[in-house]
Amino acid sequence: TLLIGLLAWQGVRAFWPQRVDLYTFSQPEGGETRLLGETLEHQRRFPAPADGQGNSGGQVNRYLIKTGNRDWDAPDFRVVYSRTAAQVGQPADIMVLQRRSHGQAYGWFVGLREDNEELTAQDPDALLHQRLGQVQMLVRQANQIRRVDMARLNSQR
Repeated sequence: TLLIGLLAWQGVRAFWPQRVDLYTFSQPEGGETRLLGETLEHQRRFPAPADGQGNSGGQVNRYLIKTGNRDWDAPDFRVVYSRTAAQVGQPADIMVLQRRSHGQAYGWFVGLREDNEELTAQDPDALLHQRLGQVQMLVRQANQIRRVDMARLNSQR
């Protein structure tokens, strides 16, 4: 029963919206690296991977982050080792899109483009929701054609 409960919890967690974090990692040579995604795991005092000569690197922070956007920047998940703890924030204006292919996309909504032209509107959020409604309608029409109309044509053979 415990195993079934654990599997059920992990299954529910996979489909429940998760918090999106913005990580800022300091680089040893200066500068910063930023990653946006869902925190899946964070381990402190993790044994550092050995270097090329087999020397142990001490202990580091290990982060497992779901970064999504696999069509632009595969893979979906990143393992990051850092000697110092990352700065972690939760920006309020982050958008998570569940796409029909290529998984989730994380980022900021900056506008819409159509035929390589930027679309302008008084209320960009309303325009986005209108376009998402149009996409849903087109998907329903495509499903209707595929399931009903094509099936009817195939049965006439």
